[in-house]
Amino acid sequence: MKNITITNASNRTTEAEPPPNGEFDNVWIVTESNETYKFDFAGKFTKIPESSYGYVKPNFTLPTSYEQIIIDKKELGKIEQAKAERKIDIRFKIISTALFIGIPIVFLINHIMLFFTDVTLILILAGVVHFYFVMDYKIFRNIKIKRILTCVLLSLLVFVLSLSTNDVILSAIATVPLSFVIVLLLASKFLGTKFDNIMNSYWWDRLFYLMLLVFSILISIFVFKPILEWAGLLAGADL
Repeated sequence: MKNITITNASNRTTEAEPPPNGEFDNVWIVTESNETYKFDFAGKFTKIPESSYGYVKPNFTLPTSYEQIIIDKKELGKIEQAKAERKIDIRFKIISTALFIGIPIVFLINHIMLFFTDVTLILILAGVVHFYFVMDYKIFRNIKIKRILTCVLLSLLVFVLSLSTNDVILSAIATVPLSFVIVLLLASKFLGTKFDNIMNSYWWDRLFYLMLLVFSILISIFVFKPILEWAGLLAGADL
């Protein structure tokens, strides 16, 4: 059991430490390891990621009979993980919906206004989808069927648009986001919690990303491209 410091609005160590967001009814508990928890009026515990409070050894001796506050770190961790997962879901729904609507609109506008060549536009759209998967890699951390299916459909959207160019090489390049989805799923499956640790590392994440990208390109070249040619999906292309 760790010793703790209990802090509220009335016993701040300095005037520069006001209670966060004016939460005067809450109590902040700081352990010897400087872990800060908020104990609200309803009796719920929430771990605070950053806090200006620090542990201070009490200058008194506890009486023989006192109340013991037990913090269940496992349960608290599950609650925090559930909150983070909800944020990921909300962000994913917003961005994926925007891409599903925006990509066809951009393609149609460009078809009329001719801002870019078809080849350049497909490369840009594939790059945007791929960039989103890289930046929001946590959507692949917990394998959810609806989420993964959405990523696959989003990748296929760019591929389908690339068929209008009748270019086998370009269409193969357009499958890179789909290949990246496959590689990320496999990496997340086999690495488990290490997947997050690697992606959060300053140096390892760059090396790891390059490895994932190389594998994705290889899948597109040696798997999807031959399938496209064999199936004749790009009839009339210059093979």
